[in-house]
Amino acid sequence: ITTGQITTAQITDDSITTIKIVDANNTRAKLSSVGQQYSSSCGNFSTNSNTPVNVTNLSVTIASTGRPIMLMLTSAVYNSYAYLNIANGSGASGEIVFNINGNPISGWLFDGSVPASHVFLDIRGAGTWTYTVQARTTNSSYSVSVINAKLLAYEL
Repeated sequence: ITTGQITTAQITDDSITTIKIVDANNTRAKLSSVGQQYSSSCGNFSTNSNTPVNVTNLSVTIASTGRPIMLMLTSAVYNSYAYLNIANGSGASGEIVFNINGNPISGWLFDGSVPASHVFLDIRGAGTWTYTVQARTTNSSYSVSVINAKLLAYEL
């Protein structure tokens, strides 16, 4: 094809993909929209399981174009708070785990009450990914709680 033989009037809308555009011209406005998914609130979730169990409602599925995905636990209630709790001084710890498609990718232990505002950056290729949050206690005599939290997955 000789330069100038094809005019914009001859090209149907949405027929040229970003891969066919010179990188210097591949601006954010020309890329697919950034995806984000929020879960529902977990309410007042509690477990005394020693093995990780899914936290009620803290699951999202996001279709990624291949850019990094930011996972966040955040408050489900406007002008309120979300927190993780295990009996302080009990000798037990709580653990929260981020999973992708059923496999753990990040986790943290905590004692007492801490804000449910944890962040993890997941870097993987394009695809559709399901993220879940799990919780467990290190001592089944004490329950671990996740209060008023929701999960956010946001493609950067």
